[in-house]
Amino acid sequence: MFSNPIAHTITDVNGNYKIMIFDSRSCFKVFATSEGYNTSEFQNVFISDGQKIYLTFTLNKLLDKMSYVVGRVMFQDKPVDMCVVEIYSFYYGIFTLCERTVTDKNGLFFIDGILSGVYIIKLENNMFYYKNKICLRSGLNSINIIPYIKPYMMYGTISGVIVDCEGKRVKDALVVLQRKDGKLVKFTRTNSQGEYLFYNVERGEYSIIACAKN
Repeated sequence: MFSNPIAHTITDVNGNYKIMIFDSRSCFKVFATSEGYNTSEFQNVFISDGQKIYLTFTLNKLLDKMSYVVGRVMFQDKPVDMCVVEIYSFYYGIFTLCERTVTDKNGLFFIDGILSGVYIIKLENNMFYYKNKICLRSGLNSINIIPYIKPYMMYGTISGVIVDCEGKRVKDALVVLQRKDGKLVKFTRTNSQGEYLFYNVERGEYSIIACAKN
């Protein structure tokens, strides 16, 4: 439709542009377009020597090809709020952020007006993470997301101090970590300061038992 342009440029973050024309005293067609929008043009634009022309283009979204996304993020039947949800386009290994939103207290999010196609959806907060490919069709798309727990959030540490009835720290005391059902998980002994540490402990509820020689 538009072949062999003599000059082109890209708008800045404010939508401004500038084109230098060296072949003045001529008549031109000037047009603007962007992904997901229609094409707007000015016909028969005449430029004389040294003249500056200011053209404002109005681009309208291609509504018939637009997608709308309604989604919910749940984990173990509970909504996940304050999660950043991002939609990326990708082309030859280059990812470009298209839309960003945040889940509400009910785990819901809405993305308004994105061109239909294949995208990468990414979700993240302090505890959860999710990334996958999605195909958005024209009109309303409804998706439910079950995120993953970040690996470093699946394990923790338990530490403390063992003291006797007089408040004195007890060294070389045996400290046992067990699940609520009584199954042994780990054991250790206190150091010279009566301190103990369990690391790489999976998420869950535990009991701690300590004993020492008189």
